Amino acid sequence: MNPSNAQAIFHATKGEDPLFSPVDGANCPDAAMAAESLSQKATASSQLLLKGNIRIFLPVPTNAQFKVRILRDPYGCETSQKYGLPSGVISMYRRVMNATNLTRNAQVGPPLAPQGTIMWDGREPTLQSQFLDATLGHAQASEPPSSEQINQGVAFETGLFTAQEVDHNAGSLSALPAAGGAVNLSRIGIPNTPEFAIPFSFIPYEGWALALNSAQASINRGETIFDTRTFKVDGVAGFNNVVSVVVPVPGAVTVTCSTCHNNLNVGADTIGGGRHLGIGDNSSVNKSGPQATATALPPTSDQPLFAFDCPVNSIPYFSNQVTINGHKYDEYQTTDPGMGLISGQCADLGKFKVPRLAGLAARAPYFHNGNAVSLGQLVNFYNTRFSIGLSAQDQEDLINFLNSI
Repeated sequence: MNPSNAQAIFHATKGEDPLFSPVDGANCPDAAMAAESLSQKATASSQLLLKGNIRIFLPVPTNAQFKVRILRDPYGCETSQKYGLPSGVISMYRRVMNATNLTRNAQVGPPLAPQGTIMWDGREPTLQSQFLDATLGHAQASEPPSSEQINQGVAFETGLFTAQEVDHNAGSLSALPAAGGAVNLSRIGIPNTPEFAIPFSFIPYEGWALALNSAQASINRGETIFDTRTFKVDGVAGFNNVVSVVVPVPGAVTVTCSTCHNNLNVGADTIGGGRHLGIGDNSSVNKSGPQATATALPPTSDQPLFAFDCPVNSIPYFSNQVTINGHKYDEYQTTDPGMGLISGQCADLGKFKVPRLAGLAARAPYFHNGNAVSLGQLVNFYNTRFSIGLSAQDQEDLINFLNSI
């Protein structure tokens, strides 16, 4: 799903396709139900049409460690008595994660934190539970599917493989000596078994190491950068504070892109737990800490903005003290709390699942909220966030590689 596809479906069906159902295809259900003209319908579904974002509506846990306030409500949904915080629910707008290459996304060992199989916030522990809940929630089925139907759906999903097949300049990505494409991807390893490969998580274009074709050579260089270029990571909740427990490593940790995107030729993370990169939040307010460059993609005005008031020092690598009614809190502002809304813990705010990368070229915009318009902006975010030091040529090669997987 991407904005171009959503727009084509919208115009072909005059906004009547189930994709634009008020429950999740609109910015808020009441706006969609009140829309009469095609223009009004388009405005009511602007998140889906412009960013490919679906509305995710979830309750605030009754035992949450934090208190929630609404700072910005562009669609009137967050303050709605029926759909918003007064009824105990808040809405976020998230990109649709691709439901393919799932047999390459099994998780090694018990999760360190809620990870799930598909969802950005890890709220679904299995594909079976995801299939059930999506049928009752998003699809609004009047009764739950049977166990047999659920298993049929999961079998269908796990039989799907997606990867880029052709590059306009490099030619076929699956013909030897390259080994890209969906068919090659489906043949790797044993079905339903995770392929964990650090530091070389992508290997389809090793055969282009001596390529005379400049596009093929660029893709090969990008793959090498992804697998082997090292940089320092510090201040990432769900990573640095987890690594320091498992293997005592004070301060910054030396990594490659493959450290987190370690699922062989798919690029998911076989290690459980979300990561907090600081996208769409105020992580960089503490200029003295390792989060100083976290908000390279700050909150955008087209999405609601929430304040989560947490006990002081309860959010790793974060400090933003405010006083409300005589009480001190660390105020975390974000357009999406991620896993924190599932666990109710301040330490999980802003954590998201590491997504699968195969088939990336067709899925712009990027990140959970669609705030990176292009792969160029995505690469620039990481280059800025972690001071990787990529040259203009490095960035071009990395983009070409990401467009080929």
